Amino acid sequence: MDYLILGNGPSLSTVDWESVRNSTLKVAGVNRSYFIYDEHDFLFLQDPIVIQEMFDAGMSDKEIRDFRILTTPYFSKRLQRDRAQSKITAREFTRTAGLIAQELVSIIRLSAWSPFSPFTVINLIGFLVHADQRIFKTKGTKAYNKTKPVTFYLAGCDLSHSPDNNHFWQSTHEQHSRLSGSGGSNTRQLTRQYHHFKRVLVRSEFFNFRLVSVTKDAKINKIIEYEPINTVLNKHRKRQ
Repeated sequence: MDYLILGNGPSLSTVDWESVRNSTLKVAGVNRSYFIYDEHDFLFLQDPIVIQEMFDAGMSDKEIRDFRILTTPYFSKRLQRDRAQSKITAREFTRTAGLIAQELVSIIRLSAWSPFSPFTVINLIGFLVHADQRIFKTKGTKAYNKTKPVTFYLAGCDLSHSPDNNHFWQSTHEQHSRLSGSGGSNTRQLTRQYHHFKRVLVRSEFFNFRLVSVTKDAKINKIIEYEPINTVLNKHRKRQ
């Protein structure tokens, strides 16, 4: 199974979503990517603020369930911290905790490697590498049992500094976000993500996966291969 991962960079707004619908790729949404494409196979996030924005939009528990949300144990820790710091109300805390208790938001605990990065896309890749329940050989062989190669196509993972806008939703979708103002991207954070992706690449041969950027002129293209998204989607087009 190959995946199209939807980061939240500005380039995401240029994707031909009809071609995505007609592809065989499994689509993994990240954070607020549902603002622009909500037909993902699942939505991966780590910050409770994304769920609370869904509350703000008046979504029911059923509608939130239909997003097929996956998260990590970090989510629960962040939820408790946000409540302790009064960043969310008691009602929001209780409802969010209820979504977890009912497994409408699912916490995943398995990953191909121990989390070494707080960044959502990197944690998502670690989970997906392990998602098919591969059995790791521990007796000296550096490989997985019976694994097939998997490719992660990264869309909206620009990692490029913009002085005017951080993520696409902070300008075109600001009314739906609890983040205020478009602002500029955080250069330090982008640099940290860039270096963490280098660490992911070190693991790619060991775990039999590829990373491919589908965003032209993205900074990440300096360290991973680039393939135009239209070429990727055409290659993975559903056959009639």
